[in-house]
Amino acid sequence: MKQAIVLGATGYIGSKVVKTLIKDDISVLAIGRSDIEKVKKILPIDSIKLIYLQLDIQNIEELVKTNKWIRWCSNYDTVFYNFAWLGVYKLTDGTLKDQLKNVGLGSKAVEISSKLGCKKYINAGSQEEYLLDVYLKNSWQKKSYNINSLNYASAKLINRDMSMLIAYLHKIDYINTRFSIVIDANLSGNGYINKTLRKIKNNEDFEQPKNIQLFEIIDLEELAKAYVLIGKYGKNKADYYIGNGITHGLTEYFDMFLACKSVDSKKILYLKEGKHSKYFDSSNFFNDMQFKFKKSEDIFMEVLDK
Repeated sequence: MKQAIVLGATGYIGSKVVKTLIKDDISVLAIGRSDIEKVKKILPIDSIKLIYLQLDIQNIEELVKTNKWIRWCSNYDTVFYNFAWLGVYKLTDGTLKDQLKNVGLGSKAVEISSKLGCKKYINAGSQEEYLLDVYLKNSWQKKSYNINSLNYASAKLINRDMSMLIAYLHKIDYINTRFSIVIDANLSGNGYINKTLRKIKNNEDFEQPKNIQLFEIIDLEELAKAYVLIGKYGKNKADYYIGNGITHGLTEYFDMFLACKSVDSKKILYLKEGKHSKYFDSSNFFNDMQFKFKKSEDIFMEVLDK
């Protein structure tokens, strides 16, 4: 991989991937909806390795209306990353109709990436889609689906399979990726986990979670490194769970963070051993990338040291 196109380049994960690609000496065409003044605060816009293009994903056909980007892509080994996803107020909200708009946009992105001459298309999926897929294959007759973001998970699952089919028809390598929860050392994300950890760090009251689902927290910087490796070494038709596969419930994570927060000892007073779940199997990711993530407690200590 010598070049990359990143769709959704100004988002929480996409922007970090762009910066990590540039650090690895990879030229990037970053595509996002934000205007250039806002992007200056997010991306290294002055880098000779970066081209920023303000473009709504719904108008992605603009990329193939001239030969400019086709020449840019086809002259080198170019990988297309898609981190773009539209909700109403956040990524996971809205009706099923709202969420399903992303399926058409994702399929269009695959088709455009092929026309541009990209060698590989990497889809940023969600662990929710995989858990729903497992439920539909094995459990739907026995129990109810108990995850709140059903519309989001359904659209993600349909997008995964539709994008894979479009990639096959257009003869471009396709890789699906999944991860669970991402945080950074500054807890700058807008999700529930980042917000709750900020409250704990600041000695504010927080509500104990009712969700009993298993999750894995990983570091944003390491996730971005993993995506660079997938761009270089990821295999066609692979479905990678990105992480170590060691999971906890949210209550356990918050207890761990509280324990790490001990100012005097800086030691973990309570740490329940994580569970290795078959639904978070990262063996093919590790085998292909030879990359392991930090333990959750190490990430927490870095957050508290900030």
